[in-house]
Amino acid sequence: MKTMFRLIVLVIVLGGWALAALSLYIVRLPDSQYWIGIVPKNRLHWVDTYLDVRNWTAAEVYQHPDFTRRLMVAQKTQWLTHAVPDPKGDIEVQLMDILDNGPPATQPSEETVKHVPPTRLPPRNVGVK
Repeated sequence: MKTMFRLIVLVIVLGGWALAALSLYIVRLPDSQYWIGIVPKNRLHWVDTYLDVRNWTAAEVYQHPDFTRRLMVAQKTQWLTHAVPDPKGDIEVQLMDILDNGPPATQPSEETVKHVPPTRLPPRNVGVK
């Protein structure tokens, strides 16, 4: 009887932890006062339960639209200041722009273009049939 009671309590505790994991985003934050943040999800799901946003760029923001929108609702957009093009501007507007239009296109700098070796194509067999 004692063993059965312990088993039931263990199942209830593990079920509670699983439900908590389904309903929360656990976020690893970049260089802030707190190194982990917690934001509730809109729905129960295993997707994106743990997110490490320390090295995120606009491309990663675009790949996680549900999480980004949830940060906006929870007013935690300061967690993604490093991922927007202008950290001094309105972060929420920039995040919405990324979600609506995709990440900003980046052009290679002239310095990068100078160091790219030319591609060598095989010689063409001109006149050979």
